[in-house]
Amino acid sequence: MLEIKEKTSHVYLKNFITPTSYLTFLVSNFITYVIVVLVQLGVIFGVAFYFFREHLVATIGDMAIVLLIITTVFILLGMIIGSLFRSEETGTIATISLGFIFLFFSSSILPIETLPNIIRKIAAFNPFFMGETLLNKILLFQLPITLFTQTLYILAGYILGLMVIVVIVKKLTKRSF
Repeated sequence: MLEIKEKTSHVYLKNFITPTSYLTFLVSNFITYVIVVLVQLGVIFGVAFYFFREHLVATIGDMAIVLLIITTVFILLGMIIGSLFRSEETGTIATISLGFIFLFFSSSILPIETLPNIIRKIAAFNPFFMGETLLNKILLFQLPITLFTQTLYILAGYILGLMVIVVIVKKLTKRSF
């Protein structure tokens, strides 16, 4: 929503006439989104620590790393969606549709093992499924993050690929005056 609001606002022209580089503006937007999500996670963890202090203290370091990686993936996806669509309504529909696809092809609604073999192999690369699996194994079984280097490399690849796509989409959809 912030991407679309920024794109449709009257302030959009001011972004072009400031001496700030395009990359600096992109990075500052990304950092703003990360801060918003970190505040939200802080509230959630504050409540969780009240009830599950002993269990969470042992895994907080690994969980923080995984949550930062997952957050980065989904923020970049949101930046792409926000750049592609002109109105909040279409952006919302696209976001809900993509979220439903990610949710459906994870173990949250339907066990991934019940899917056909080829779809199961594709669904295993779903970032939502990968993040959910990592968090479950770290939180429930208290496994160290070092056991999941392959999954972390895949998510890092997603991050790099999405960064490139964000820059390309932003340049292609830049509104001119």
